[in-house]
Amino acid sequence: MVWYISIFNTFLYPFSKEMVETIALKYTTREYWHRGIWYDTPAKNPVYATYYIFCYLIAIPASAVYFLMTVFSKKGHS
Repeated sequence: MVWYISIFNTFLYPFSKEMVETIALKYTTREYWHRGIWYDTPAKNPVYATYYIFCYLIAIPASAVYFLMTVFSKKGHS
């Protein structure tokens, strides 16, 4: 059973990552993520690892939310 969930999460991961980035950029600017504490250094690697694991773990619920957000946002613009 765990293998099925893992395989399903693998395909849904891009949607989860897109949703997390969309929400983060809704409240911040793109430049914020490339300076200061977020400047690209080797010390940032654990942050990247945590981010990727987080996106993978929430892939199923985040994909459902992302799907609903896109459906309802497109209906409002029609």
